[in-house]
Amino acid sequence: MRLVYASRALRDIDGILERVHERSPKGAKNVSLAIEHTIAICAAGPYTGTKTDEPSLYRYPLAKYRYTIFYRVDADQDRVEIVRIVHGARVKSLGRLPADDRRSSQRTGSEFGRPGRDQQLPRRPFRQVR
Repeated sequence: MRLVYASRALRDIDGILERVHERSPKGAKNVSLAIEHTIAICAAGPYTGTKTDEPSLYRYPLAKYRYTIFYRVDADQDRVEIVRIVHGARVKSLGRLPADDRRSSQRTGSEFGRPGRDQQLPRRPFRQVR
């Protein structure tokens, strides 16, 4: 399936890597690789994640770190949208998409194809951590 990233997911990744990099540059690289690996698993087998209460929305935890990837599957368009990546401590209910810090994220499947809501990125979307 084709992989796309919501702009909020990209901001989540940047924020996570920025916070981890402040404490440990090497740790930030490891977290980046773990996120990338888990996203690849979600794209390769989109239905392997845990289904949430929202239609077509799944979640998949990182194996080593306490982050959860929330993603939406659109089988009609043959794509997986990475919606959010959040730390486990910020998730109140694993059955729902966590609210955006700036506004509510109660998104529906009808927003899936809206122009400007997602971006197709090259294979390695993460900022290089040194």
